[in-house]
Amino acid sequence: MYVDSPSRLIPPQEVGETYVVGSKIGKGSFGEVFYCKDSTTGEDYAVKFEPVNNKYQLLAYEAKVLKYIQNREGFPRVFFSGREGHHHALVIDLLGPSLADLFAMRGTFERKTVLMMAIQMLDRLKCLHTKHMIHRDIKPANFTVGKGRKANTIYMIDFGLSKKFRDPKTDQHIAYREGKGMVGTVRWASLNAHLGMEQSRRDDLESLGYVLIHYLKNEPLDYKSKSARSKRIMQKKKSVPIEEVCRGLPDCIHQYMKYCRGLMFEARPDYSYLKDLFLEEMERGCAEGIMVNDGIFEWTSLVNCDGQPGDPMICPIASQMQAGNMSAGIFNEDPAKENCSWRALASVREEAEDTHPEPGCAIASNQPNTAKAKPGGRKQGCSSSFLKIFSFGRFSRKKPEDGMQ
Repeated sequence: MYVDSPSRLIPPQEVGETYVVGSKIGKGSFGEVFYCKDSTTGEDYAVKFEPVNNKYQLLAYEAKVLKYIQNREGFPRVFFSGREGHHHALVIDLLGPSLADLFAMRGTFERKTVLMMAIQMLDRLKCLHTKHMIHRDIKPANFTVGKGRKANTIYMIDFGLSKKFRDPKTDQHIAYREGKGMVGTVRWASLNAHLGMEQSRRDDLESLGYVLIHYLKNEPLDYKSKSARSKRIMQKKKSVPIEEVCRGLPDCIHQYMKYCRGLMFEARPDYSYLKDLFLEEMERGCAEGIMVNDGIFEWTSLVNCDGQPGDPMICPIASQMQAGNMSAGIFNEDPAKENCSWRALASVREEAEDTHPEPGCAIASNQPNTAKAKPGGRKQGCSSSFLKIFSFGRFSRKKPEDGMQ
């Protein structure tokens, strides 16, 4: 039964007459996630719950999106979706920690890791866009790694704000519009999203660029200016030239951001060109002897465990997840219980306090909206002014105005 607020959600003991609900993994923006086990096979899964009396119903929509892109590499599979008592439930693959979790634990990512991440994350975006969908909330917490043999695979998650940008039957692109509310997370949103423009494929790509810049700069996050809002972040993105943003970073990042910012609204991105930028940078690094292209991430030894995930000697990260300290992209609601750095603690506070939907959400019933869209340490030389984009400002998650077609 749902009691008072999402932070006190009490889940059913069983889902779909098969999945036995276990301990809580963590808390998201509109619901909570728990471990569950298939009583017939003994396999472990994750189950997301959303109270049926939530003002904004996103879980049914997310289930529909995941089913639409089912069986693609790097996307969680759906095993059950439906209503269970006072909740909507969604059973999916149990994944490893998010990129945000991993960065919080390690405090830095090697250049090789960021380049490998970029290649896989581009593949995920290309796959999603090929299915006529845009994500609209690209950020580190919405990419996780797999478990066991899938520790080197990056997964894209959280499709509650995604939207179809094109009619799959006619290939008709949605119309360009202005004056729209911000949809997504302020810190990682594209400049056009800040300016109230209809989002398209270019905006997902630009958001990914901000994630890569953040990880390459390895700049500690400063949360002293939490009162700053979206407008201040937008002004920084608008006023600081891309050349200054990417100063001191590999040239591939500059070329990537320049390309993304130059895309027209309906333009089909050249994913191969963007991917080659990062592949060529890796080749240069290998030739210079500063990295090895072995396909192994620096965190692989921490999450690639075939033993019991609760054994800290076998798998430290899985042990924390089992204990409820971490999750695939989300934290517990009590930051005091987190066994991670101050950076992660600040992150969870902002995520919990500042992620919210926009009033008038189109998905406000038990069924997803089916209305059709109208056709239509810091590196030397890094820009200190642009780093403030990642230093102040709140997360602001807003509604999906239009659902899947």
